[in-house]
Order: sequence, then C-alpha cells, then structure tokens
Amino acid sequence: VGTSMLCHDSLQFGDYKLDEAAWESLTPQWRDFSFNLLKENMSSLYGDEWSDQEKHDELADPTARYLLVEQPSDTHRDEQMISWEPCGYMHFRFVEEEGLAVVYVYELQLASSVRRRGLGRYMDQLCEQIARNRNMDGVILTCFTHNVSALKFYVGLGYEESPHSPSNCIVDLKGYATEHLKGARAKMMQGMVQEQANYKIMCKLWTEHAHEILRQFAEQSVKDFIMEALNAVDNELAATSEKQQVDRRSDVSMDVCGQPNIKRARQ
Repeated sequence: VGTSMLCHDSLQFGDYKLDEAAWESLTPQWRDFSFNLLKENMSSLYGDEWSDQEKHDELADPTARYLLVEQPSDTHRDEQMISWEPCGYMHFRFVEEEGLAVVYVYELQLASSVRRRGLGRYMDQLCEQIARNRNMDGVILTCFTHNVSALKFYVGLGYEESPHSPSNCIVDLKGYATEHLKGARAKMMQGMVQEQANYKIMCKLWTEHAHEILRQFAEQSVKDFIMEALNAVDNELAATSEKQQVDRRSDVSMDVCGQPNIKRARQ
C-alpha cells in the first residue's frame, strides 16, 4: 500500500494525530517516550521478569512498525501554529504465526491522561484495516492473565483466546496429569504446568480455516509438551532416587561410633 500503510500522511481522531513509522525514523523524543511509557505502564506487571535492555531491543527491532499518537501541546493549543507531543503508540509487526500471516501487536500503550477516549479502539481498527489491506489472516497479541482490565478491553474489541494460547493448553495438560499420572509424577507435572500459564494469546481471525490451523497446532503442542514434561519429571525423579541411594550408602558407611568408614565411603 505504498510507503505508508495508512495510505495517508497522517490521520486525525478528534484532537489527536496519528502517523505510521518504523523505529529508525523515530525522533529521539519519540524513542525515549516509547520506552519510558512502556516501563511506566508495564514494569509492575512483569515484576522480576522486566528487563530494560530486552524491552529496548524489542522496541528497536528492525521489523517493528508503529502507529504514533500525538496531541497538541498545552502551551500551544490556542495558537495558530500547533505543536504536537507524544501521548501513545502501537508497536506491531508482520509475522508468520504457525503458518498464518498476521499482524502481531506487541504493545498498545497510552498515557494515562488520554485513556478512555476511544483512542485504543480506533488504533485497533486501523491495525485491522492494515491486516485486511495486506490480505493477512488476522491480528494476534498476548496479554498477561493478571492484567484483567486489558483482557476485558480486548474481548470488547472482538478478540478471543486463541486455541494455541497457553491457558487453553494448560487445561489439557492438567487433565492429562490427573487422568494418567499418579503420586509424585502427577504432582510434579501439575507444578510444571502452572508455571506456564501467566499470559493468554488473543486473536481476531477472519476465517474458520485460520482457527482450525491454530487448533491443530495447539493439539500437537500439547502432545509435544507432555512428552517433554514427562521426560523432565522422570529425569528429576531418577536424580532424586539416585541421591537417596547415595545418602543411604553414606549412612551405612558410618561405624557404630558414628565415625565415617573412609575406605567404604570411597567405594
């Protein structure tokens, strides 16, 4: 669709102006703003998993594209020459997701002062328009399971949890552990599963065929994970058993006075 995916130099939404750009074309002001806003909005949700360097590298990826939102500066609102300042953005990429061509939304971040004004919904509509104009299969994003307000927002925009979302796979894995495993293996398997379920993959796909592709991928992923998890559980149980045998041999090597029998301990 030309050099601009929006087919316009810029778009207007109320008092706000939207433009499309790649990272390399962003001004230093925009680069600083995008990272600082992301950290302000998201670092507490990431907790100990947050990394300044990783997030900066993610924003600066050569394949990253941006919808930039600007508002008139307070000091210039009443003047004929308007000065604009950053207030939000969407970071997205064109990717292949399990064989589907999709727009993958990495971030949708708005300053607190401009939320609940329809900007997020409008940006999502633009994102969907971009995907449809490029004959892609849909839009996909991820969201923390504990970010309840964001999940509610995306569901309101028409997103649904993808068949290959970890949370959907978790249900199958827990069922497998309950139905097929017993004792220590079942407990360890369920513990491993719980560590996986901290985010959801949300999607907006155009066709049932695209949904079916992700369902098939999810089924295979569950099978693969079960095998990997079982191997990890069995390896850990084997290591624990071996350690217990070593400990028992060490106990036997103690003489009646409680002193180690060095010769036996070395065998």
